[in-house]
Amino acid sequence: MREYTEIEAQNIVDNIEFAPSGIQMHETGMPEFEVKKNEYGFMIRCSFWRPDTRTGLSGQGYGRWYHCPSDTSEKGLVMTAWLAFEQIVKHEMMECFLYKGVRLFDPHKSLEELAFPEEIPGKPLRLINRVFKKFFS
Repeated sequence: MREYTEIEAQNIVDNIEFAPSGIQMHETGMPEFEVKKNEYGFMIRCSFWRPDTRTGLSGQGYGRWYHCPSDTSEKGLVMTAWLAFEQIVKHEMMECFLYKGVRLFDPHKSLEELAFPEEIPGKPLRLINRVFKKFFS
């Protein structure tokens, strides 16, 4: 199978377009993909326009890097770009989905905060009690 250069791989994902939708993922309305080549293949990520979860100010955000092996096909590059795009949309949905003002699916929480909130030093049940009161009072 033919191996692409970094420029060729970037050109392939630059051909991805998005039909008009309610999702504004960049100041131009279009997400952007970035491709980097390393010794194992390609890394692809998607950037997007969003309000910062901490400051509330709009700016460019970046999703995680996804790997493609060096002998990947054009389809492999395009489908990996899809995964990068899909993940940032899911991430943003997790951030904006609130129940009684509480973010239920916070993608910024650590594994410990998600799995064992009662064991976090300095937060012994305080957070759990706050959430419980909000949901059940």
